[in-house]
Amino acid sequence: MEFSLIYRSKIIINAYSGWISGSSMVLDIGCGNAVVTDELKRHFGCDPTGTDIMDYRKRDIPFELMKSKRKLPFKDKSFDAAMFNDVLHHCEAQEDLLREAARVAKKILIFEMEPTLTARIADFIVNKIHNSKMNAAFEIRRSDEWKGYFKKMKFDFDYRDIKKPFTFYPFVNFSFKIETPV
Repeated sequence: MEFSLIYRSKIIINAYSGWISGSSMVLDIGCGNAVVTDELKRHFGCDPTGTDIMDYRKRDIPFELMKSKRKLPFKDKSFDAAMFNDVLHHCEAQEDLLREAARVAKKILIFEMEPTLTARIADFIVNKIHNSKMNAAFEIRRSDEWKGYFKKMKFDFDYRDIKKPFTFYPFVNFSFKIETPV
C-alpha cells in the first residue's frame, strides 16, 4: 500500500510543481497516514504540518487533530499553502473547509480525480482498506463542476490537467491553485 502512495506522491509533486517552494509552510488537510505529506516535504523541502479528523500517521510530521469536520485548528494566515490531496471528495462540508483553508493559508492547492466508473470503484475500495473506521463522504465532482463551484465561491484559480502516467492507472487527475485574499 505504501508503494502506491509514494507513486501517487510523484503525480502530486508534478501537479504542484512551481506552486510550492522550499521555504513554504504547508498545511496538509486530511493528511491521512502522512506518507504523501512526507514525500512532498522530501521533494520540495517545504515545512509541512498535517491535520485530519483521526490520527493514523505512519510518517512523523507535525500534526494537529481536527476537533471539527468544519473548522481548522490554526490561526489566520498561519501557512503559505493549504493542500487537499484527494480529500475534498470525502468531505461533507466542502465549502466550510475551503473557506477555512482560505482563512489559514495564502493559497490552496487541490489534487482531485475525475469521477470515472473505474476511479469511483478503486477509490471506494482503497478507502475501505486504508481506514475502515472512517465514514467518508463521496462527493466526487468533475473538473468543470469544481470550476463552477470555485466561481460561485468567488475564488480565483489556476487549473492543470495532469497527464495520466500509464494505461492501467485508474485515475484521471487535475489540480487547482486558489489564491486567497490577504
